[in-house]
Amino acid sequence: MKATVIGCGISGLCSGIRLLEADFDVQIIAKELPPNTTSDVAAAIWYPYRCYPEEKALHWGKQTLETCYELTKAPDTGVSIVQFTEYLPEPSPDPWWKNAVKQFRRVKPENLPEIYRDGYFFEVPFIDSRLHMPWLMERFKNLGGTIRKAEAEDFEEIGSESEIIVNCAGIGADKLANDKTFYPVKGQSVWVEGKYNGAYYLDQHGKLSLCYVLPRSQDIVLGGTAVEHDATVDPEEEITDQIIQKARQLDPSLHIDKIKHVAAGLRPARPEVRLEAEQKHGRTIIHNYGHGGAGYTLCWGCADEVVELVKKTLIE
Repeated sequence: MKATVIGCGISGLCSGIRLLEADFDVQIIAKELPPNTTSDVAAAIWYPYRCYPEEKALHWGKQTLETCYELTKAPDTGVSIVQFTEYLPEPSPDPWWKNAVKQFRRVKPENLPEIYRDGYFFEVPFIDSRLHMPWLMERFKNLGGTIRKAEAEDFEEIGSESEIIVNCAGIGADKLANDKTFYPVKGQSVWVEGKYNGAYYLDQHGKLSLCYVLPRSQDIVLGGTAVEHDATVDPEEEITDQIIQKARQLDPSLHIDKIKHVAAGLRPARPEVRLEAEQKHGRTIIHNYGHGGAGYTLCWGCADEVVELVKKTLIE
């Protein structure tokens, strides 16, 4: 049976791979292909950021965690396990996703920077998108999938031979699905070369919010921003300066030798992730979009559910 996946970001590729593994004939069509998708410039670390509802996100996130741990055993995936530190401005309860991660523990008060009063360490996968996206593309093709660059403005444009359509169009999903609840959240990050202590840091609630420092094999990703309803994709020089300034405060060990690249992208957000089946034009459409800032956190769990929804639809 033939399936067409719309979108070639992290959600589209993972959904396509899982469908191929379930013996479907799969093609991906997308307006943009790697390395020109939002997923290619994402600060790709497992963290349930701006994704709802929490109960479903936790389920999908746990499944993705399991897959990521498996991927660390394969060469060239770009997936590694790291210790992540989040600092908080006030003493806070455990996060809702605590039970999903390993080695969760609080930062001792004497080890907190002056501007914070709480924090915790936890173990999560870090995904180097420069390596992981090409690996996913190769995995998809080796399983027999095909990829075509094309923009689908309507589901009816998809050839009738595709009995299943999976909508992973990301930022384009609102127009495709006529979704009035959908909105973009602009993010900007800076890739630098320099010296650092090798740790991974986040402040999303304190004075530096939103700020993160994520070392990769050849550079360090600094961020970021989360500007709702901003659909512009050009980086802003003033924002770049602010990101660097805040990153130096978050990680005093950071010494920047060179700015390699400044990236901006649009997170596809809505009140909650849309993952459901719809019958339209005599075919089954599986919607899988609206992951906010957690595409890499939910991707494999959502892809597994895409396959379950397809199989359930065929049985019915």
